[in-house]
Amino acid sequence: MSLMNRLSSLFEKAKIFYSHGDPSHNISHVERVMKNCSWLAENQTVRLDILLAAAILHDIVNLPKNHPERLQASAMAATKSKSILIECGFLENEIEDIGIVITEHSYSLGKKPSTIESKILQDADKLDALGAIGIMRVVTCGSQMRSNY
Repeated sequence: MSLMNRLSSLFEKAKIFYSHGDPSHNISHVERVMKNCSWLAENQTVRLDILLAAAILHDIVNLPKNHPERLQASAMAATKSKSILIECGFLENEIEDIGIVITEHSYSLGKKPSTIESKILQDADKLDALGAIGIMRVVTCGSQMRSNY
């Protein structure tokens, strides 16, 4: 299966995980992060299949900022992504590498990324938190957190 077919299939299967009502971590966020990843990867030696698959799945586990297990969300997303990646034709070594990128993308985890793909995804995700979109994400996140009290 071609790269575009695998990514397209993966994107379609992942949509369900982004329909939880959090507009700061919805499928539009994923699309913006993917676009940022592609832009940051230009003129770099990057495994684009690994990077874009990780971008699609990086937030499939979305815990509120005040959740006690929040720091484990990226590792939980990496674990949850395995069966989806298998369904979409990714190989075991690719799945392992994608899991590392998903886990290491988390800035709040405080772990230094070990690969260029992890660094790019971390930066691409942070870029989506800037500017007008970032302001809207902060407002929606804050609103949701207060609504739980």
